[in-house]
Amino acid sequence: DDPEKYKSGFPWHPHRGIETITYVLKGNVEHADSLGNRGVLSDGDVQWMTAGSGIIHQEMPS
Repeated sequence: DDPEKYKSGFPWHPHRGIETITYVLKGNVEHADSLGNRGVLSDGDVQWMTAGSGIIHQEMPS
């Protein structure tokens, strides 16, 4: 296990029945989900996502 080889961010993963809040302190984060939503969050941006019956999404540095 070499930490230098770890991928940053949160690659594709599922949620169901919860809400998530993403707050970007510094930099840019690219959001994409299984419903076709895409966007980039920047310094100070907030995203509120409701998973409902299920969603697959990722949040990756851009």
